[in-house]
Amino acid sequence: MIIYESDYITIQYLEEHSLLERNWKPSSAEMNHEQFQHEMLQLLKGAEKYNPLLVLGDTKSFLYVILPDVQIWIDDTVYSQLGEHGVQKMAFVNSEDFFVQLSVEQSIEESNKDYEIRYFGNDEEAKIWLFDTNDSIEEENDDIEETE
Repeated sequence: MIIYESDYITIQYLEEHSLLERNWKPSSAEMNHEQFQHEMLQLLKGAEKYNPLLVLGDTKSFLYVILPDVQIWIDDTVYSQLGEHGVQKMAFVNSEDFFVQLSVEQSIEESNKDYEIRYFGNDEEAKIWLFDTNDSIEEENDDIEETE
């Protein structure tokens, strides 16, 4: 179900997968930083309301370059809080614009997150990883084997 939509983004919650999915639109190129921050707060509101286990950020059509001071704000205000609302995995579908993609990655790499983050070339690959419940189980088993 769509929980938020604007000229720049659509955010939906898929209860059957406990997935909060955001899809940026090409019109995101026209945003200013206040509009971008407003849109990012909608993601946080969705996480607060639905407590999803998974988040998919489809930035394929995202065309807004995130400035360094806004990158810090996003990390401090949004991404660092998602784990508190149950998020275990977050996947990004890469932007087609190199500089935009770089700014997306820089906005999340600064702090320690208590959830996994990966980047993918398309949403099919991202969803395969997100829905793979064995991924975290395999990591736990690796930890057990190392201690034996």
